[in-house]
Amino acid sequence: MRTLGMLLVLAATAAAQSTEPQATGSQPVRRAAPPPTPGLSADMRGSGMLGVDKMQPRIHPLMNVEITDRYGVKTKLVAFHRVSGEIRFVGFLGAASIDIPYEKIKSVEVATPEEPGGRMRAIILLQSGKTVNATFDAREGEQLFSGYAEFGRVTIFWRDLRRLEYLARTKRRDLPVFGKPARGVDVRLTDRDGVQTELVGFRRTTGENILSGLRGSSRVEVPLRVVKKIDLERTTRSPLLHCRLELKGRKPVDLRLKSYHEQVVYRGRAEFGDLRIQLGEVREIIIRRSTPALRDLDPVAAAEGREVENGKTPRR
Repeated sequence: MRTLGMLLVLAATAAAQSTEPQATGSQPVRRAAPPPTPGLSADMRGSGMLGVDKMQPRIHPLMNVEITDRYGVKTKLVAFHRVSGEIRFVGFLGAASIDIPYEKIKSVEVATPEEPGGRMRAIILLQSGKTVNATFDAREGEQLFSGYAEFGRVTIFWRDLRRLEYLARTKRRDLPVFGKPARGVDVRLTDRDGVQTELVGFRRTTGENILSGLRGSSRVEVPLRVVKKIDLERTTRSPLLHCRLELKGRKPVDLRLKSYHEQVVYRGRAEFGDLRIQLGEVREIIIRRSTPALRDLDPVAAAEGREVENGKTPRR
């Protein structure tokens, strides 16, 4: 009886396998794809909701805006965006938490809290014309935003804004062209003792070749290749070092330098050798041009506008 039962089981298994379509040669068996679920878009069918793959993150467009900081300084910026996280306003509407994409916002007015340490108020005018009276706390106020002005990169904390006005969606042609900020420049440097030195390959020792400072509540990074002249002066009215930048084809910019800005070291090559100096020890820098690539760093030839290639005699 046990043998008969085993034979019946094997016979049933063979019959079930005979109903499956058999492959011919080495071709694999192709099964028809299940029909799409009605009511679902292609993105939803291919998203993680159906276990196939993860949903693609939404891309928020960058904005051209005009900001006003807490000192009343106005700046027009392109490619304005949140440095980390999605470009959304995150705050509260009464007791409820809200988040609004900035592409829906036409303007924002920010007011200080009525009580010290309280939530800051934000009057948000939407593109539709409706107004949202929202608030945000200190955590959201620490979010950092960034954009590009005509003179360089600007970063600002959300808590330091007082007004943001949407101008347009950023297009590729709106982005300023600063060139390669890592390249050195040929300069005539005057230190605080009045000593003048011709330098080539003048650049910041670490990071990009920029000059950093404060403009109102914003931190500004100006590439040296767009600067014509830098004047530094310490006045009795402010403990901060005052810096005035004359730019090529742009309006002058006034910056304030804190101690950590002053301690940044720049270096260049003079006729006698290498030179290093902290920015706080400088009185004036006149920038002649960007240091040509693949040229010997000859300060005399650079001052006279002559090109000197490596291993060759200078052209007179």
